Amino acid sequence: MPKLQLLDAIPRETGGFGTVVQLSLDGNKAFVVYNINAVPAITLAAELFDVSGDTLVSLATYNVDLSQEYKNICVGAANNAFTKFAIVEASDTNDMFKVSLLQQLGTQLVSVQSRTLGGIIQGYTMLCGNFLRNDAAFLVSASVDTVGDNQRGRLWLLDATTLNTVDVITSNFVYTTSAVTMRIHNVNYVAVTTSQGILDFNDLPKLSH
Repeated sequence: MPKLQLLDAIPRETGGFGTVVQLSLDGNKAFVVYNINAVPAITLAAELFDVSGDTLVSLATYNVDLSQEYKNICVGAANNAFTKFAIVEASDTNDMFKVSLLQQLGTQLVSVQSRTLGGIIQGYTMLCGNFLRNDAAFLVSASVDTVGDNQRGRLWLLDATTLNTVDVITSNFVYTTSAVTMRIHNVNYVAVTTSQGILDFNDLPKLSH
């Protein structure tokens, strides 16, 4: 069995928080989201790399605008064609979060569309974000309130061009960071894992898209 070999590495400051890495289907590019709480010394939130060779080549970056209130980088993803990217930023001061669609413009990932949504539990409650397999919509989830000792989760399905709401479902359980989208016989499916709450198989939520 061949051994894994480290070919290249680039340091990035995240303030102790983690990262999310997504590879393109052809294996030539990687989209990295840095789950930072942005401060003047740490603003790099996302980066697009060329990984087709033996070295990491930074193609474009996205930095948090410190003049606005959304400074907690929660989740992000590239679409399957790697032509559009989404990033979710939350506020430290209220129950709002912002979804932005990014496109590469030179060496920058720039926002071409954004939308704010609310009603989440304040803090790091954004749990997953993914494009559907046909790239038509972006799925994001968060914890919205509590029932007894358990949190309740909500899924938003947003149009991948306008960010208009396609569907919203709220359930008595929390969706975790895993969200896998599939397209089978022209039907979109979303597989999620749950961490707490009550899952009633007789009343499972269904997305309309």
